[in-house]
Amino acid sequence: MKYETKSTPKWLLDRAIKYIEKEGLIDEEELWFVMDIDRWEIEQIREIAELCKNNTNWHIAISNPCFEVWLYFHKSPTIPDEVKQSCKKAKIKLATLTKNGYNKDEYIIKIADAIKNAKDSDSCHCY
Repeated sequence: MKYETKSTPKWLLDRAIKYIEKEGLIDEEELWFVMDIDRWEIEQIREIAELCKNNTNWHIAISNPCFEVWLYFHKSPTIPDEVKQSCKKAKIKLATLTKNGYNKDEYIIKIADAIKNAKDSDSCHCY
């Protein structure tokens, strides 16, 4: 495995299954796997994608190659040119906007804003 951390596709899948076994997943709920594709071997991604095809309300979202752009849209309606230059620069700039590091709760409440910001900045309006 490329990286052995708590963000590997295998770890995410195991965590999701444990959650569903404990809490359940009703028909109205959805399970989403959101991953950077550039960090993981394609077979790991394919395994989760296949499970999503075979399980109602399971979905996969792939960010390639810079997930930080998505996170940036939670904080700002536009992406500065310096952030567009590289993922490394995006990470550095994002860190200046996020006090005390990444906090999922801070981002979750801003998902609607991030979606709007991303759509508004889509020059081809491909959504």
